[in-house]
Amino acid sequence: MPADTLARLSWALDHNRPLPDWAPAIGPKTLLVVDEAGMADTLTLDTVIGHVLSRGGRVCLVGDDRQLGAVGPSGILTDLHAANGALRLTQLHRFSDPAEADATLQIRGGHPDGLDYYTNRDRIHTGHPNVLSQQLLTAWQTDRNAGLDTLMLAPSRPQVADLNRQARALIREPQAPGREVGLADGNQAGIGDVIITRRNDRRLACGHSWVRNGDRWTITGLGDDGTIQARHLRTGMPVTLPRGYVAGAVELGYATTVHAAQGVTADTTHGLVDELMTREQLYTMISRGRHANHLYVPGADAADLDHHGLVRVGVHEATAEETLHRVLIHSDLPVSATTARAHQRQATGPNRGIRRPAPRHDYPSAPTPSPGPPAPGW
Repeated sequence: MPADTLARLSWALDHNRPLPDWAPAIGPKTLLVVDEAGMADTLTLDTVIGHVLSRGGRVCLVGDDRQLGAVGPSGILTDLHAANGALRLTQLHRFSDPAEADATLQIRGGHPDGLDYYTNRDRIHTGHPNVLSQQLLTAWQTDRNAGLDTLMLAPSRPQVADLNRQARALIREPQAPGREVGLADGNQAGIGDVIITRRNDRRLACGHSWVRNGDRWTITGLGDDGTIQARHLRTGMPVTLPRGYVAGAVELGYATTVHAAQGVTADTTHGLVDELMTREQLYTMISRGRHANHLYVPGADAADLDHHGLVRVGVHEATAEETLHRVLIHSDLPVSATTARAHQRQATGPNRGIRRPAPRHDYPSAPTPSPGPPAPGW
């Protein structure tokens, strides 16, 4: 069936511009399926749904309201479920071990018991932050050498860029340096490297599709003008990426952020966890791999000495278990304005309604100085 981005249709409708080629055919026999609907903001969904319904069509929203939300105002999936109900898929097919599927659902709901699965199978690795990355890289390289499609995940783009740089160094270590091209993340890439595209571009054809944000590729050639020839990691379709696109929207693809990984499936994943992560990020991180998902968590239980070899006294450092429990209770699920208003009306006591954040403090007046010039410092 024709597939396109939600933004393409909503932008054309909002700006009164020509619709995508397939959109004029929307009518009473149309079923428009919106995948990853939880990542769409409410205004975009309203624009598209209103247009389809006005032409007699139907819309099916497919998504998870417990994964990463939209950048803009959202939370509408939760409201729709509360008001009208929804069909829930209860059987997961991604994982080779059904027990791991159950564990991910427990994490999704914020239940600490879900961590037992990973603890009992040595999937949670702890250590000093300075050595965790090396542990992760070593495990990733082992999986890669075994022929697995393995992916590293991290919360921030600087962490991802550093992991990509170190991963490429491991891969290229036994090889003689060859031709390279600079990428948007500050790394270099050559033939054989895995890259990821970070911007949709319909002008860059790839078979019957086009280059999309989040696609992963293997470099097959480098042009003298700075272009890259690459093959799609999943479909095998070839593409040529021009110099300007490479410099602004291409990064190494051995590691990626959790947000960019939503919707991605690999054989194994190795994820770097920090205490600032949310439950939704953790849930997305541990549900990308078919066969195994590993977590690398900084913890004091594996770092009792500081860098001088001295025992830290009087300073409590969170263990890996404490860090993961903090992540589980740290949820930033988007809440719609409708839900927020309902919660406000239900609130009772001193928190009801909008009040001044704190009463004004009345400080005692300064003592009246004795006659004469004021004392120094007044």
